[in-house]
Amino acid sequence: MISAFIPARQGSERLPNKNMRPLAGVSLASLSVIQALDLSAMHSVVFSTDSKRYAETVLNDVEKSGYSTERLTIHHRNASTAGPQSKIFDVLRSLAEESFFDTEFVALMLPTAPLRRRSTADAVISLARDHRRSSFTACPYDFHVPFAFRLTSEDSGNLSWQPLLPDSPMLTGATRSQDQVQYLHPHGGFAVVQVNRLARQRTIYDHAVPVPTTRTEGLDVDVSEDLDLVRCLTESVQSAFPFLPQQQ
Repeated sequence: MISAFIPARQGSERLPNKNMRPLAGVSLASLSVIQALDLSAMHSVVFSTDSKRYAETVLNDVEKSGYSTERLTIHHRNASTAGPQSKIFDVLRSLAEESFFDTEFVALMLPTAPLRRRSTADAVISLARDHRRSSFTACPYDFHVPFAFRLTSEDSGNLSWQPLLPDSPMLTGATRSQDQVQYLHPHGGFAVVQVNRLARQRTIYDHAVPVPTTRTEGLDVDVSEDLDLVRCLTESVQSAFPFLPQQQ
């Protein structure tokens, strides 16, 4: 069995209260909860927050959208586990040690990565069930990583650059896009971990299998421009609520 875990603390700084920003008629946090409830594979859904207002908003949005709250549990986090330095993985591990979860797997779904496909969720869940392996979603970088560099200053005070890799295309001249290695990065759409392994893991990615997704599914809301883009994409696929259509 699998439990969904949706965390939402209230202390975001770059985009204040980003987990409560509206999308598709509900808050970002509520949308992830609704998506989890919409998946029949989820035995239970846990919304973890340090805010009473967040919890009330999610409950209201879920009921307003016509979903039952029978499988939904509100987990109230204290300040020590909801600060800017706190890690979701540490919260999951602590709850596992307390035998909070009554399922073999827990699926982490971050509210800031709401553009999920049902087929992706099914693939990650099936992988965990069939192979007894943790798994996570990952998508390609928007631009090829070998071109990455950081800004430095010359003695004259002018800006200069230092490449990330010693064989950077900016040094070698091998700049054709089709010649570049495709690198991926994990995103918060979906990650399934084995509850009984959490105590022995350092991250959710330890011994986990990546499930590639599109860049669209990997969009993460961190600043206002991200939210604008996610809203534009969501408005174009309203008929597919609460998931992206397969062809998007």
